Amino acid sequence: MKKTYFLILINILLIAAIIIALTFSNKNHLSTKNTDFFLNKIDVNSIQKLDIGRVELAKKENGWFLSKKTQASPLKVNSLLKVIEKLELKRELKGSPKRNLLDQIDTKGTDIRVFSDNQSLYFKIFGDSLYTYVRSVKEDNIYLVHIPGYYFSISELFKDNYEYWIDRRLLKTNWYTLQNLKISYPKKLDFEVFFDSSFLKIKGMAQYDTARLYNYILSLNSFEATSVDSTKTKKTDLKAAVKIDLQDLNKSNNASIQFFDVDTAYLAIPESKKWNALVTKEALNNILVNNLLLRQQNF
Repeated sequence: MKKTYFLILINILLIAAIIIALTFSNKNHLSTKNTDFFLNKIDVNSIQKLDIGRVELAKKENGWFLSKKTQASPLKVNSLLKVIEKLELKRELKGSPKRNLLDQIDTKGTDIRVFSDNQSLYFKIFGDSLYTYVRSVKEDNIYLVHIPGYYFSISELFKDNYEYWIDRRLLKTNWYTLQNLKISYPKKLDFEVFFDSSFLKIKGMAQYDTARLYNYILSLNSFEATSVDSTKTKKTDLKAAVKIDLQDLNKSNNASIQFFDVDTAYLAIPESKKWNALVTKEALNNILVNNLLLRQQNF
């Protein structure tokens, strides 16, 4: 009997602990009805412009852009929009915690402006490896924000860095829109893929593995720079390694890029871009080696 009473007592204590935990948890989460500031009130699909410090991201018909000709990384912009969509207010800071953070947010925080079809939102964001805070400029309140179930520095995704947002993909095409791809070597035979009005073919090759060619063309879209230099510095004293020219039905995909050997990497100078880039030797060599695989006579 004593054992039965003991078990009942344990169950009562467990239930009480759960109720207390849930109550405490609910108090820690701020109801969005208490504030006009809340990112979820903005439909991310209606966002037309994002200002992150000095960086301006504008939405156009064919993607997000930093300027008229400089496209922003779709992956990074979409990640940011997902964060905006899922970000929740956890609690409002008051008293000394608020006063302690005011100076840090004002001096180290990043100004964020979100413009949608019918409204705008202006706030500052600041954080460390554990916590992220936003200061509503309109209300002058500070909130601890989070994404339930995720533990990372949310503020790090709002980077006030122009080069960070640049779309670093150097080549973009697909099997259906590629018209011509030419890889020119200084002292070797060129490699060329062209569309002959009915099918893609490799110049000088009567037979080749079409499956390999298809996968090779898809792999070009994964070729991107490790870093970019928006000053577009010209290099005249470097040894040319290779040149890649791409023509596509989608004119915005057309590219002409010269690559120069700079010891540990290659310097890429795209004619149509307002920036130069560095690519790893492995990344470029993969593209150059892959075309040799097409020559294997395994059918």
